[in-house]
Amino acid sequence: LCPNTPCLSSSSSSSSSSSKQFVLELARLFQAYGDNSSLECVSIKAAMVMPHLLLQRPPGRQNALKVAACLSRRLDSWKEGCIQDLLGEAATIQKHLCSSKGFGDKKHATNNENISRNLADLIAKGNVKAADRLVSSDEMNSGLLSLDDTIPGLSKSVRDVLIEKHPAPSTVEPEAVLDSTHQNPLVHPILFDSIDGDLIKKMALKSSGSAGPSGADSTMWKRLCTGFQRASTSLCNAVASVARRLCTNW
Repeated sequence: LCPNTPCLSSSSSSSSSSSKQFVLELARLFQAYGDNSSLECVSIKAAMVMPHLLLQRPPGRQNALKVAACLSRRLDSWKEGCIQDLLGEAATIQKHLCSSKGFGDKKHATNNENISRNLADLIAKGNVKAADRLVSSDEMNSGLLSLDDTIPGLSKSVRDVLIEKHPAPSTVEPEAVLDSTHQNPLVHPILFDSIDGDLIKKMALKSSGSAGPSGADSTMWKRLCTGFQRASTSLCNAVASVARRLCTNW
C-alpha cells in the first residue's frame, strides 16, 4: 500500500450490516490477543492492516449504499483469506489517487482548490496534526528540510541548529533508576482490572489526533467505539482486554 495517500472511507451507515460486521471482526482480532489465543501472533498486525484493505474508498463519488456494498464484498474476501485480491484492489485505488495529482494549468488550480477545501475541513474537525502535514506536504511545493539544508537568514544548517538546541548531558539521579534487585511489582495487577469497555469508550471520546498504524484517526475511533451499538461494545471490551494483558504480562 501507499501509506502517504490514505483513502479510508467512513461514510458507511451505522445501521448497515457490513459496517457492524467490520467492527465485530476488528473486535474478534483484538480479543484474540487479549485472550492469548492461537491467533495472537498475527491478530494485532491483522487488526492494523484490515482497515487499509477494507476501508479504501472506491474511486469517484459513491453514495452510502455503494460504499456499504463494497465493504460487504471485501469482508467476504477477507473471511475467505483472499488477502492478495484485497491488496491488489487497494493498490489500484492508491495508484489512481497518485496519478490524479497532476500539476499545471487547470489541473494545478483544481488541485489547489481541493487542498484548500481539505485543509479547511481538517481544521473544522480539530485535526490540526493532519492539517499541518497537508500544509507541509509535497502537494504544497514545500516539505521538510534535510539535515544539511541551510536555514535562510541564519547561515546555519538544520543539523547545526539541532545540535545547539540539544541539552547538555547530566548525571543520573539514583532515585530515577529502578534497582535491578527489586523483585516486588511496583503496582499490583489487580489495579488493571478496572480497565473495561466503558473506560475504553470514555477515553476514545476524549481522544484527539491523527492516525496510527491502522490508518484510523481519533474521529474514526470515536465512531467505531460508539456508533455501532453492540458491535461497538464488543470492540471496546476487546480493546480493554488487550490493555489489561499489556499492563500485566509485559
